[in-house]
Amino acid sequence: DDRKLTARLVGADSDSDLAVLKVDEAKSLPHLPLGTSDDLLIGETVIAIGNPFGLSHTVTTGVVSALNRSLNTGERTYYDFIQTDASINPGNSGGPLLNIKGELIGINSAIYGKAQGIGFAIPISRAKRIVEELISHGAVESPWIGIATQTLTPELASHFSLREKRGVIIRAVEPESPAARADLQRGDVMVALDGRPVVSSEDYLQRERTYTSGAQLRFRVVRDQKERDITVTAARFPQEKADALVWQLLGLEVTEKGDTLTVTKIRPKSSSARVGFRAGDTILGVAGNQVSTLAEFRRKVIEARLGQTLLLSVGRGRQLYHVTVPLDQG
Repeated sequence: DDRKLTARLVGADSDSDLAVLKVDEAKSLPHLPLGTSDDLLIGETVIAIGNPFGLSHTVTTGVVSALNRSLNTGERTYYDFIQTDASINPGNSGGPLLNIKGELIGINSAIYGKAQGIGFAIPISRAKRIVEELISHGAVESPWIGIATQTLTPELASHFSLREKRGVIIRAVEPESPAARADLQRGDVMVALDGRPVVSSEDYLQRERTYTSGAQLRFRVVRDQKERDITVTAARFPQEKADALVWQLLGLEVTEKGDTLTVTKIRPKSSSARVGFRAGDTILGVAGNQVSTLAEFRRKVIEARLGQTLLLSVGRGRQLYHVTVPLDQG
């Protein structure tokens, strides 16, 4: 109806190409009924609506070509997409994918610019989980499973006398984590996640990020030469442990003053002390991402907690330093 309304960003998630906007409007706004993507069938008719190349209100039709599609764009790998032959081009992103009842079953995404004759959409069942996280927390936090992994190579398989030649070795399980409670164990070989093969540690980590807290992950693992299925319920990492985690891994105490994160205390002989941190240094970025709040800083450290090192961008006076800090897994 040509109205222009002001919207506020509630939260965004680059991993899923989704954002939530809030519009403050007294009058009721038109909206689509939500369907489900859990029972989609290959060959089912779908309708895509969007503004490709600035051509508003464009409608295209097609069928569901594939489900649970993974897509490598060269820069990153995306998981769990609906593939359709309905044309989805730049400008379609964010538009609805509908079933023949007019129900929303997916959100179009032009994540692969080279695609011709095919399009991709985020399944609405997954989008709803992400939206709930964005509304509740302003960001999608990586689910807490509590395992560290390593890609199974032929050399490792031979060393450990394993019959499996592909998969992921669980090299550590965090105490009191969801994985520990579900009885995943160090040395288990993960061969599948929710029925789909896991081929590398990177493959597992990328797929883990598609889940949200409360989701159930069904692991197929090999232990003592026998396969077994273990279900783990993902959780949020306890926020009350975040500062203690920063102190343990980095040896830093960080406080927020305005829009500045300042280092106020450094643990003697910690990795941060060894690389030269000083009280008064400011934290500007973590793992290549800019941070300006303590919540963002904590979230990034939580995400990186199982790694070996962490890249920090540090301000000191007018100088900017990028410092790789070993994580003290103690």
